[in-house]
Order: sequence, then C-alpha cells, then structure tokens
Amino acid sequence: MNRPAPARPAKALPALKLPAFKLPALTRLSAARLGLAASGWLALAATTLPEALMPLRVTVAAAFLLVCPGAAALRLTHPVRPGRHRDTLEAVVLAVAFSIVIDTVVAEVFFFTRSITTLRAVGALALLTTLLALWPVGVRRKRAASRPGPADAPDRAAETMPVAGAGSDGAGDRSPDGRNAP
Repeated sequence: MNRPAPARPAKALPALKLPAFKLPALTRLSAARLGLAASGWLALAATTLPEALMPLRVTVAAAFLLVCPGAAALRLTHPVRPGRHRDTLEAVVLAVAFSIVIDTVVAEVFFFTRSITTLRAVGALALLTTLLALWPVGVRRKRAASRPGPADAPDRAAETMPVAGAGSDGAGDRSPDGRNAP
C-alpha cells in the first residue's frame, strides 16, 4: 500500500504594501475641474469634424489651446487659499501665458521628433490638461518622525573650526612669512 505523502500547507506570501494614493472621488470634484478635464477631449473630438464645420472646429480648438492647459497648471501652481478670492484678470493672464508655454513645449517635442500632427498634439495636451485638472491639490505626506530635520542636526561647524588665538594671546601664532605656526 502506497499512500501519498500528506500535503504541506503552502506558506503565505507577505502582503504587498503599496503606497496609499487615492484618486479623488468624482462626487467631490467641482464642475469647473471636471469641465477643465473634459475640455481637451472635446477639442480633440472637434478636430475630427468634417470640413463643413471648420469654423466650429477652429473655435473650439483655439479656445482650448489658448486657455485650458494653462488654467489646469495654474490650479496647481497658484492654489486659492481658503477664505480668499483670486483676482480674475490675474488668473486669465496667467492661464493664457501658461497655455502658450505648455503648447509651445508640446509642439516642439513633436516637431523635433518629426511626428507632429494636430491629433497627436491636441491629444497630448488633452491628456496633460486632464491630469493637471484632476491632480489633488494640498495633499502632503507626513515626514517620518525618525528622520532628523535641520533644527535637530548638531552644529558640526563650531566643533571643527579653529578659533583664532584660542589658548594664547595670539602673539606667537604666526610665523614671519605670515603663515600660521604649527
């Protein structure tokens, strides 16, 4: 009688610890953020419209390229503090300036890789705008308590720097040629 050996229980693998990153819930996103995120995809869809709708196509794409990537970047670089208002003229000027810079960088990347097309450029800008619009603002990770900060670091400079004339009146510290005596 040959009996099979009893099966050993398999060892459990350690649980994989992933960093905690939560995407914002769609219910907590404002309509402006969702509209900003969707604007690029609307412009991308508008670029595929037929020739008969050229004025609409140009208007939608130009409005997106002129304002939306910069408005999404402005949201991250200049967040509005609670209880304060953002100056509208300042926000519009910065959004247009940021948009022109972002559009130029994306166009140059596609141009220098010799792969520039309208669909690729607007698609890349739509993706970038969506990511910037949906990126959570004001979320910071806590630093580890075991890591000393600059205030906790000992002042090593005071320990290693010799003090001129320490231990004497300074009369015999220099040799005749101006160097410090050993």
